[in-house]
Amino acid sequence: PACVRQERHILEIYPDGVIGNQVRSRHKQRLHLAAEQEPELLNNWNMAYLPGGKKAIKHLYSVSAAISEAHHLHQNGQSIKAAELLCTSFEQNGTPRLLDELERLYTDTGNNQTIYDMLERLENSSKTSLYVILTLARINLRSGNTEEAQRRLQQMQPESSNAAASLYHALRYQLALKLKKPETALEAASQLTPVNPAN
Repeated sequence: PACVRQERHILEIYPDGVIGNQVRSRHKQRLHLAAEQEPELLNNWNMAYLPGGKKAIKHLYSVSAAISEAHHLHQNGQSIKAAELLCTSFEQNGTPRLLDELERLYTDTGNNQTIYDMLERLENSSKTSLYVILTLARINLRSGNTEEAQRRLQQMQPESSNAAASLYHALRYQLALKLKKPETALEAASQLTPVNPAN
Protein backbone atom coordinates (compact mmCIF):
# COMPACT_ATOMS: atom_id res chain seq x y z
CA PRO A 1 0.00 0.00 0.00
CA ALA A 2 1.09 3.57 -0.65
CA CYS A 3 1.13 4.54 3.04
CA VAL A 4 3.50 1.65 3.85
CA ARG A 5 5.86 2.75 1.08
CA GLN A 6 5.73 6.36 2.31
CA GLU A 7 6.55 5.25 5.86
CA ARG A 8 9.41 3.13 4.53
CA HIS A 9 10.78 6.17 2.69
CA ILE A 10 10.61 8.27 5.89
CA LEU A 11 12.40 5.55 7.87
CA GLU A 12 15.14 5.36 5.27
CA ILE A 13 15.70 9.11 5.66
CA TYR A 14 15.17 9.30 9.45
CA PRO A 15 16.17 5.89 10.86
CA ASP A 16 16.62 7.24 14.39
CA GLY A 17 15.30 9.99 16.64
CA VAL A 18 11.77 11.07 17.48
CA ILE A 19 10.43 10.97 13.91
CA GLY A 20 11.88 7.54 13.20
CA ASN A 21 10.62 6.05 16.47
CA GLN A 22 7.08 7.36 15.99
CA VAL A 23 6.80 6.22 12.38
CA ARG A 24 8.45 2.83 13.02
CA SER A 25 5.84 1.68 15.54
CA ARG A 26 2.91 2.49 13.22
CA HIS A 27 4.79 1.10 10.22
CA LYS A 28 5.34 -2.29 11.89
CA GLN A 29 1.63 -2.51 12.66
CA ARG A 30 0.79 -1.86 9.01
CA LEU A 31 3.32 -4.49 7.90
CA HIS A 32 1.72 -7.05 10.22
CA LEU A 33 -1.71 -6.30 8.75
CA ALA A 34 -0.35 -6.51 5.21
CA ALA A 35 1.30 -9.87 5.97
CA GLU A 36 -2.03 -11.21 7.23
CA GLN A 37 -4.39 -9.72 4.65
CA GLU A 38 -2.31 -9.19 1.48
CA PRO A 39 0.96 -11.14 1.86
CA GLU A 40 1.68 -10.91 -1.87
CA LEU A 41 2.30 -7.17 -1.42
CA LEU A 42 5.36 -8.00 0.67
CA ASN A 43 6.94 -10.37 -1.85
CA ASN A 44 10.62 -9.39 -2.22
CA TRP A 45 10.13 -6.61 0.37
CA ASN A 46 13.61 -5.64 1.59
CA MET A 47 13.66 -5.14 5.38
CA ALA A 48 17.16 -3.67 5.50
CA TYR A 49 15.78 -0.30 6.65
CA LEU A 50 14.36 -1.86 9.84
CA PRO A 51 16.49 -2.89 12.84
CA GLY A 52 17.22 -6.58 12.50
CA GLY A 53 16.89 -6.80 8.71
CA LYS A 54 16.26 -10.48 7.88
CA LYS A 55 15.19 -11.18 11.46
CA ALA A 56 12.52 -8.49 11.07
CA ILE A 57 10.86 -10.25 8.13
CA LYS A 58 11.08 -13.64 9.89
CA HIS A 59 9.49 -12.11 12.99
CA LEU A 60 6.79 -10.46 10.89
CA TYR A 61 5.75 -13.71 9.25
CA SER A 62 5.91 -15.74 12.49
CA VAL A 63 3.46 -13.34 14.18
CA SER A 64 1.19 -13.27 11.14
CA ALA A 65 1.25 -17.07 10.89
CA ALA A 66 0.29 -17.38 14.58
CA ILE A 67 -2.64 -14.99 14.15
CA SER A 68 -3.82 -16.74 10.99
CA GLU A 69 -3.65 -20.17 12.67
CA ALA A 70 -5.46 -18.82 15.76
CA HIS A 71 -8.29 -17.52 13.54
CA HIS A 72 -8.55 -20.95 11.91
CA LEU A 73 -8.68 -22.73 15.28
CA HIS A 74 -11.30 -20.32 16.63
CA GLN A 75 -13.50 -20.76 13.56
CA ASN A 76 -13.31 -24.52 14.09
CA GLY A 77 -14.48 -24.31 17.68
CA GLN A 78 -11.03 -24.59 19.27
CA SER A 79 -10.89 -21.19 20.94
CA ILE A 80 -8.80 -22.32 23.92
CA LYS A 81 -6.16 -23.83 21.61
CA ALA A 82 -6.19 -20.57 19.65
CA ALA A 83 -5.61 -18.60 22.85
CA GLU A 84 -2.80 -20.94 23.92
CA LEU A 85 -1.12 -20.45 20.54
CA LEU A 86 -1.35 -16.65 20.82
CA CYS A 87 0.02 -16.73 24.38
CA THR A 88 2.97 -18.89 23.36
CA SER A 89 3.72 -16.65 20.40
CA PHE A 90 3.56 -13.55 22.62
CA GLU A 91 5.96 -15.13 25.13
CA GLN A 92 8.40 -15.75 22.27
CA ASN A 93 8.40 -12.29 20.71
CA GLY A 94 6.34 -9.86 22.83
CA THR A 95 4.39 -8.35 19.92
CA PRO A 96 1.40 -6.32 21.28
CA ARG A 97 -0.69 -7.26 18.22
CA LEU A 98 -0.97 -10.77 19.67
CA LEU A 99 -2.54 -9.35 22.83
CA ASP A 100 -5.09 -7.49 20.71
CA GLU A 101 -6.00 -10.83 19.15
CA LEU A 102 -6.25 -12.47 22.58
CA GLU A 103 -8.56 -9.70 23.76
CA ARG A 104 -10.71 -10.09 20.65
CA LEU A 105 -10.85 -13.85 21.22
CA TYR A 106 -11.84 -13.27 24.86
CA THR A 107 -14.72 -11.03 23.73
CA ASP A 108 -15.81 -13.31 20.88
CA THR A 109 -16.09 -16.26 23.27
CA GLY A 110 -18.36 -14.36 25.66
CA ASN A 111 -15.65 -13.31 28.10
CA ASN A 112 -14.19 -16.78 28.53
CA GLN A 113 -12.60 -17.03 32.00
CA THR A 114 -9.95 -19.49 30.82
CA ILE A 115 -8.62 -16.94 28.32
CA TYR A 116 -8.66 -14.22 31.00
CA ASP A 117 -6.66 -16.56 33.27
CA MET A 118 -4.10 -17.02 30.48
CA LEU A 119 -3.66 -13.26 30.27
CA GLU A 120 -3.20 -13.08 34.04
CA ARG A 121 -0.50 -15.76 33.84
CA LEU A 122 1.27 -13.63 31.24
CA GLU A 123 0.93 -10.65 33.57
CA ASN A 124 2.56 -12.60 36.42
CA SER A 125 5.42 -14.01 34.35
CA SER A 126 8.93 -12.61 34.62
CA LYS A 127 8.72 -11.46 30.99
CA THR A 128 5.57 -9.41 31.47
CA SER A 129 5.21 -6.19 29.51
CA LEU A 130 3.25 -3.00 29.98
CA TYR A 131 0.97 -4.12 27.18
CA VAL A 132 -0.23 -7.19 29.12
CA ILE A 133 -1.22 -5.01 32.08
CA LEU A 134 -2.88 -2.48 29.76
CA THR A 135 -4.81 -5.22 27.94
CA LEU A 136 -6.16 -6.57 31.23
CA ALA A 137 -7.00 -3.06 32.44
CA ARG A 138 -8.94 -2.43 29.23
CA ILE A 139 -10.85 -5.70 29.68
CA ASN A 140 -11.58 -4.75 33.30
CA LEU A 141 -12.91 -1.34 32.23
CA ARG A 142 -15.14 -2.82 29.53
CA SER A 143 -16.60 -5.32 31.97
CA GLY A 144 -17.23 -2.64 34.60
CA ASN A 145 -14.56 -3.87 37.02
CA THR A 146 -13.16 -0.42 37.80
CA GLU A 147 -11.40 -1.58 40.96
CA GLU A 148 -9.17 -4.03 39.09
CA ALA A 149 -8.61 -1.55 36.26
CA GLN A 150 -7.55 1.11 38.76
CA ARG A 151 -5.22 -1.29 40.58
CA ARG A 152 -3.47 -2.20 37.35
CA LEU A 153 -3.12 1.35 36.08
CA GLN A 154 -1.78 2.59 39.42
CA GLN A 155 1.08 0.09 39.34
CA MET A 156 2.53 1.45 36.13
CA GLN A 157 3.88 4.70 34.75
CA PRO A 158 5.13 4.36 31.17
CA GLU A 159 7.56 6.94 29.88
CA SER A 160 6.02 9.60 27.67
CA SER A 161 8.03 8.27 24.72
CA ASN A 162 6.89 4.69 25.30
CA ALA A 163 4.51 3.30 22.69
CA ALA A 164 2.20 2.18 25.51
CA ALA A 165 1.85 5.69 26.92
CA SER A 166 -1.09 6.82 24.76
CA LEU A 167 -3.10 3.69 25.63
CA TYR A 168 -2.22 4.15 29.30
CA HIS A 169 -3.52 7.74 29.37
CA ALA A 170 -6.62 6.81 27.33
CA LEU A 171 -7.50 4.14 29.89
CA ARG A 172 -6.81 6.54 32.77
CA TYR A 173 -9.20 8.99 31.11
CA GLN A 174 -11.95 6.36 30.70
CA LEU A 175 -11.49 5.18 34.28
CA ALA A 176 -11.69 8.73 35.64
CA LEU A 177 -14.95 9.29 33.75
CA LYS A 178 -16.43 6.09 35.18
CA LEU A 179 -15.33 7.08 38.69
CA LYS A 180 -16.61 10.65 38.15
CA LYS A 181 -13.23 12.27 38.79
CA PRO A 182 -13.20 15.24 36.37
CA GLU A 183 -9.80 16.60 37.45
CA THR A 184 -8.09 13.26 36.85
CA ALA A 185 -9.91 12.94 33.51
CA LEU A 186 -8.68 16.38 32.43
CA GLU A 187 -5.12 15.57 33.46
CA ALA A 188 -5.19 12.28 31.52
CA ALA A 189 -6.74 14.01 28.50
CA SER A 190 -3.98 16.63 28.55
CA GLN A 191 -1.44 13.82 28.16
CA LEU A 192 -3.32 12.56 25.12
CA THR A 193 -3.36 15.95 23.41
CA PRO A 194 -0.17 17.77 24.41
CA VAL A 195 -0.19 21.48 23.64
CA ASN A 196 2.85 22.79 21.82
CA PRO A 197 4.45 25.70 23.69
CA ALA A 198 4.25 29.08 22.02
CA ASN A 199 7.40 30.31 20.31
